Amino acid sequence: MLSSKHYKQFSCNDVPIPPEWIYKNRILPGDSIHVTASEVTLLERAPKKSLIGILELTGKYQYGLTSRGIPLYLCQPLDTSYPAFRVACKEKDKSTNLYIQFQFESWEEGASLPRGSLQRILGPVELKSVELEALACSISPWTLPKSPLPSLKVKDVPDFSVGTFNIDPPGCKDIDDVLTIIQKSDTTYEIWITIADVAEYISYFSIEDITAYKIGATLYQNGEAVKPMLPRVFSEQICSLVPGEKRRGISYGFLYETSGNIQELGWKSVTLINNESYTYESIYKSKTVPLHILESFVSTLRGRHITDSHEWIETCMITYNQKAAELILKTNQGFLRVHDAPCQSLCETLKNIDPSLEILAYSSAHYANTKDAKIHWAIGSLYTHASSPLRRYADLVNQRVIKSSLENKHMSPWKTEDMASYLNQRQKEIKAHDRDVFLIEALYNSDTNQEPLKAWVLEDTNEKGKTLCYIDSWKQILKVKLGTESLKKGMRISLQYTCDRRKARWKDRILFSNPYILND
Repeated sequence: MLSSKHYKQFSCNDVPIPPEWIYKNRILPGDSIHVTASEVTLLERAPKKSLIGILELTGKYQYGLTSRGIPLYLCQPLDTSYPAFRVACKEKDKSTNLYIQFQFESWEEGASLPRGSLQRILGPVELKSVELEALACSISPWTLPKSPLPSLKVKDVPDFSVGTFNIDPPGCKDIDDVLTIIQKSDTTYEIWITIADVAEYISYFSIEDITAYKIGATLYQNGEAVKPMLPRVFSEQICSLVPGEKRRGISYGFLYETSGNIQELGWKSVTLINNESYTYESIYKSKTVPLHILESFVSTLRGRHITDSHEWIETCMITYNQKAAELILKTNQGFLRVHDAPCQSLCETLKNIDPSLEILAYSSAHYANTKDAKIHWAIGSLYTHASSPLRRYADLVNQRVIKSSLENKHMSPWKTEDMASYLNQRQKEIKAHDRDVFLIEALYNSDTNQEPLKAWVLEDTNEKGKTLCYIDSWKQILKVKLGTESLKKGMRISLQYTCDRRKARWKDRILFSNPYILND
């Protein structure tokens, strides 16, 4: 299978392939190929997928006409592993380029570029809302199935009918976690952490399940779920732990004594009613939630005094995931979350530049199968993801493992190795999306925000004149071209940036001026 990060650099099973072989045989990323010492042969085309690209209506040239006389224009995909395409479009206004969604149609013998078929026009390139939509669609191009509202599967008498509440950002609709605090005596409380029972409604190998696996995780922009992992009838209605409605959940409970003693009550499948909904700010004004008990319980779990509501929820979710990891390891199914210790020599190198840079040495956590179980370095214990099955596919798989254990049912094994690898790749793509959203916002603020950016030089300027920098306020590492100035690792610099709107891809529009050196 052909793989490529840029359509000038190709490999098959990590073996480089000369570009001219690829062009000659009209091969695209994902195609099945046969490679010999002297040539490449196309065996089978990859399944067609939707791509996002910029249709260059403002260009000087057209690239032919269709049989119906519709002009063909050059289209540059945002995914640089693909070549430019020729795409037909009837648009009369040629004053601006357009973001479009399209897919591969054909690549005729003798043609220099493949043909693409237009699926829909997103809008002009210089509109921020369109740029953000194009970015989201490029990372998550799949269409959710049009699922009907399923039947509610709950007990007549809920297990928890009082004392249950959620704490989430304002306007949150996909509520996947709640807390329940039940007073048992003057000094004793039951505290339950409950996660929405999504596995009850999303059956394995259903169309919703297959699509959720492909998407991997819900995509957010500025706090809004722009590309949900599940159809909204599940993520915001039947599975969401919305206030005042009976819902199913998977709970882990504790018996907490005000003396500080904690006993574990274990796992439980429940029906509950969420009595109250709070934001991270409004929870402090609650007259019904025993905040002193919640604060004391969480502080005992964490081993230090915690007063921030964000940390209350974070601690509860970490605890739930730790308990899930212990169970998953016993069953030998599902995923664990692995985080390796950072390279100490790299830590020291970065700390020598500035202590705040040490975090750049930390690796990203990833999903692994139970046979590769390791302690999560940052957490300090076994860990997994099980607390967000509405938003992450790995959590949904792990919830199925937990439910099977509770119900004493045997789960048929599946190839989690391939699943873990794919979900890790999706995780990287979604993180890249989140970084790019930040940069798009910065790009559109460039005309009004003229504050210089302070940055650290992480590597000497290379032979191509590019410098690897860490920009403090952006919390981003970028390789940028900074004029003729040759910079050395460890330098502290100040940068100005502008937007060149003539460039097709938005990443190419950020232009940095010559830096001002703050130290030597």
